Amino acid sequence: MNGNQPNEATARIRFAAADLAPDPDDIEDNLLRARTKGRDLMLKIPSLKDRPVVNGDTVTLVLDGEELEDTSFSIVDPDAPIPLMLSAARHDQSGRYQINYVIRYLAGGGQSETGPRDQGFVADYEPPGLPFLASPVFYFSPDDGLTPDRLDPNGNLIALVPGYTGLAIHDAITPLIDGVEGAPTIVTELPVEGSLIHVIYPGTMLSGLSGSHDFAYRIRDRAGNVSADSRPVSMNVLLGH
Repeated sequence: MNGNQPNEATARIRFAAADLAPDPDDIEDNLLRARTKGRDLMLKIPSLKDRPVVNGDTVTLVLDGEELEDTSFSIVDPDAPIPLMLSAARHDQSGRYQINYVIRYLAGGGQSETGPRDQGFVADYEPPGLPFLASPVFYFSPDDGLTPDRLDPNGNLIALVPGYTGLAIHDAITPLIDGVEGAPTIVTELPVEGSLIHVIYPGTMLSGLSGSHDFAYRIRDRAGNVSADSRPVSMNVLLGH
């Protein structure tokens, strides 16, 4: 490493796209899908061509400041992508992890340098709403039954969901009637403290219903964790279909 070289490599570690949760806002937080728990992850450094690497130099993963010696990869083609394996045991807990790599130069007498220092990923394996989800709340007393005047102008039933453990942007709240799913409501902003989240039971779910039915909901977060169903509210449907 001469004086003209930067003090760290610029190439960033890449995760397989299939292992990352959808990223609608392009925040690039490297949130792992929940299904990656218990699986080894194949990571990749696309190239180190901006560094003076040669055959025999090594690249090793660094996780939360610890070099993972068992991941060390000996370079055989300086222009080729570098595969690095992150074992299942290294990401088995929910939380934020810092990740990097260190290059050791064989010809440089053991000199080393790292990749960009702002790299990381997030593991989230906890279903939202623990220990349980509260019942949906309605603008009227469910004991009085669901009548046409309690629907919105579009024929939908509006419910309110209290805050819950793990509430986050892009959670999908799915309405349930007798366990049958409707179209989910996506959380687009976090409610202010003490306020509730609006959830829609579409009119298509209500069509043809009469008598007593159970209204509940479940939540799927961006990582793919799915909650248990909420506590239901039993309500007599009196829509006169």
